[in-house]
Amino acid sequence: MMGLGYNLAIVLSRLSLIRYSPWLRRAIAVMTFVVAALAFPQAALAGISVSGNITSNTTWAVADSPITLTGPLLVDGGVTLTVEAGVTVDLNGHFIYVEGALRAEGTPEAQVTFTGTASTGEGNFISFESSSTPWNADTGSGSLIDYSIVDMEPSGSDGAAIAIQQHSSEGPRIANSRITSTRDALMVVNKAIIEGNILSGSSQVLFHQGTEGATIRNNVFYGGSNGFICGATPVEFQGNTLVGKGGGVGITLRPHGGCNLGSTFENNTIVNYGTAVSLSAFGTSSNVSAVFRHNTFFGNDQLFTLVQAQGTIDAISNWWGTSDTAAIETGMLHSADDFRLPTATYTPFLTTPHVSSPPLPPQDLAAQTGASSISLAWSANPEADITGYKLHWDTDDDGYPFTNS
Repeated sequence: MMGLGYNLAIVLSRLSLIRYSPWLRRAIAVMTFVVAALAFPQAALAGISVSGNITSNTTWAVADSPITLTGPLLVDGGVTLTVEAGVTVDLNGHFIYVEGALRAEGTPEAQVTFTGTASTGEGNFISFESSSTPWNADTGSGSLIDYSIVDMEPSGSDGAAIAIQQHSSEGPRIANSRITSTRDALMVVNKAIIEGNILSGSSQVLFHQGTEGATIRNNVFYGGSNGFICGATPVEFQGNTLVGKGGGVGITLRPHGGCNLGSTFENNTIVNYGTAVSLSAFGTSSNVSAVFRHNTFFGNDQLFTLVQAQGTIDAISNWWGTSDTAAIETGMLHSADDFRLPTATYTPFLTTPHVSSPPLPPQDLAAQTGASSISLAWSANPEADITGYKLHWDTDDDGYPFTNS
């Protein structure tokens, strides 16, 4: 029970429950709720309007904010556009093409914000072209979106809030950011570094394709008809939490680019999907040899749904949400059901979640409000090393930060 001194509506969502888990990892399972407060008018800032080509190194400072696009924007090759912490950029129905470098460098206290909701034929997205400057971890240079909020309604052929095109080097680094899209959150062709983000999309949350793998770790995927579509290998997919809305597919393996051959999915948590893992667009001559290890599967209607192909999926040492072998087998559509399908080898399996996978979002959360108080209840987590729950709260619905956490 917690007295707040407010008689206001409570906003609860599954995304809130797991919002901080990539950073807190094992010691704690996370609960978050937001108390919606009244919105007070604020003085409008003048800002600046931009469009066309950026032909020399340019910095958008807080004093320039908000930045509003009045047409498409191109960052020329060899040029760096730096967006400082605390700046807001409204794409206003247009788009940003990056052939040089884009560096949006927010902080936990002052994030960069990209918005794009105006209706146009093609716009409201950021595209890193194949010629764009890749992230260099040794020097800290190159393209980077860090500690940013990206809230887009993209339109056009790519259909993603952020598109990363045909990088054979490391590609840009997208980190510690919240990316929300009415279509796909991210579309990646070949390489990129995607880590520590909260990703939400109504279609595919992250669509990866090409002939080279990306690094995708410690993110939260929320919603969408597909959490992650894997169409390239080798992919490093570790430490991610994928949370469905009771339908759709958590991870889809596609043969295009070879995701079916040699990809490893390790230490991930996949919950509340219609199907946790699915093969897609395979043929009878296709081969499968993916590895799933130390993952947590919980609350999914179906575990694996395999289609006609040859080979074996190595899925030993995962926790399937139960120790009942018959229940696990019921959740597998594989060679035991149809000899034309690949085999999913799932024994031996774990009897509790592996300590390296992200903690499950707390289940069965219920809230009861009083005149000046809120009572919360939830089911205990099954992980053996959970030491407590941290409650994040605030008195407005303006997103991050939760100042009273």
